[in-house]
Amino acid sequence: MLTRKTPALNGVEKLQVVQHKDTVIYQIVGTKAKYQIEFEMVNLGDETLLNETVIIDSFDSHLPLELFVPIAKHALNGNLKHLRDYIELT
Repeated sequence: MLTRKTPALNGVEKLQVVQHKDTVIYQIVGTKAKYQIEFEMVNLGDETLLNETVIIDSFDSHLPLELFVPIAKHALNGNLKHLRDYIELT
């Protein structure tokens, strides 16, 4: 369970992390939105390419989806930094 200390669409979220081959999937269920974030890692030899895909399963808010996108991008950037930190530890 994640509880946000700053304003967010979902103040509380249930997060499940699943790994399948070279993909890490965040499955998120909150009070107003349910979505998945897929991080696919592609080995390029000396570097790794990270593809990020967001799949919105449900969205229940007075906020139009077009305005939600920049807010989500900011939050997802934080998630990406956490994932990077985790990868660097392993």
